[in-house]
Amino acid sequence: MLDLRDYKIFAKFFAILVVIFIFGCNNKEYITIQDKNITKEPLPCLGLDPMNLQFANDALSDIYNFDKSCHYRISITTRGHIHCNSSFNSSTKANSAFPTAYVRLELKDGMNTAFSYYVDLTSPPDNSDIKRAFEVMREYILLPKK
Repeated sequence: MLDLRDYKIFAKFFAILVVIFIFGCNNKEYITIQDKNITKEPLPCLGLDPMNLQFANDALSDIYNFDKSCHYRISITTRGHIHCNSSFNSSTKANSAFPTAYVRLELKDGMNTAFSYYVDLTSPPDNSDIKRAFEVMREYILLPKK
């Protein structure tokens, strides 16, 4: 037979699960390395995709000297103010910081993606989010000297 103490333990356990569920998945970064060779030797050069939004290129130009003619290019995709109309996520949206934006950084060798980084955000992306994506990439990829 269960007594009051058992119910208190269950209540604490349930409360911890709820906290983990609500706050445990925020800002998870997803990293994929498709070409393992880029982690072993420095890239010969690194460029920026001219199709990036100007603010993304400006953010990265401040921290690295990019080569416009290089076939290794960083492509940045951002989106803000995303609204999900699905009722499936209504409780999550109401009770937590539901993502409303994202940043994706891809390092491409020609047309092939060699590295990708993705993170959901709870506010519109800004320069610091772009720089964070680049710094995470730097942890995995050996870059050429400036």
